[in-house]
Amino acid sequence: MTAARDLDDLFIAAMAREIRDRDRVFVGTNQNDVALAAHLARRLWAPGVRFWAGSSAHLDRTQDLLRVGRSTLDPVLVAGRDATFWQAHAFDDALRAPVVFAGGLQVDARGNANLAGIRHGDGWALRGPGSAGLPSLTALAERFFIMVPAHEPRILVEECSVLSVLGDPVARASVGLAPAALVAVITPLARFVPSEDGLVLAELVEGVGEAELQERTGFDIRAAGEVARRVPLGDDERRVLGELRAATERNRRDPHGHAAG
Repeated sequence: MTAARDLDDLFIAAMAREIRDRDRVFVGTNQNDVALAAHLARRLWAPGVRFWAGSSAHLDRTQDLLRVGRSTLDPVLVAGRDATFWQAHAFDDALRAPVVFAGGLQVDARGNANLAGIRHGDGWALRGPGSAGLPSLTALAERFFIMVPAHEPRILVEECSVLSVLGDPVARASVGLAPAALVAVITPLARFVPSEDGLVLAELVEGVGEAELQERTGFDIRAAGEVARRVPLGDDERRVLGELRAATERNRRDPHGHAAG
């Protein structure tokens, strides 16, 4: 098994590899891994990527190491903001279909996700942060992904308790949504792709077999005819992620720094 940090970095790289030059990526609240993926892609192969993180538009690549890892309304992000806009434009942004990496407390065998909470009878066994903008963002995005930071059977389930994200291509088509918008479900161990019959295992990390993956998955796995191995972390990816992580630690220790000119 790959070392824990290498596995985390490879997970981030797997998301970054899905990002293309000129993409517009929406980074949700507390999606630090997705922000790192966007930074990684922009530093190495997608210089034209624009993304939103910490309630700020990250447009100026020269400021990336100063801004990575900072929280919403951090003084550096506010002082060094690249643009201002009317609040109404933020809500209208979904209509311009950014690329989205949705999260979830649960992700089911059909490719749906739940961020609202886990029901128990008439109440809740666990309350989540809420669906927020995910239903509209993933309904309108030209392509989106579901990212699962921990590959565990309590997260990857047969059926979600509540739906925040509709990824199932059959269900999407039935309500008039683009059926192929969900591209993949990405976890630290695997990549699943949607089909009319449910999620299909398409990729595994080195050192993990299908039997072990099944033990760590809460639904019966259907594998593609040929399951690929995730490409290992490249030297450039490792170097840039190291720089980004080091910058993140510096920025969190210095929340009142000053934006570079």
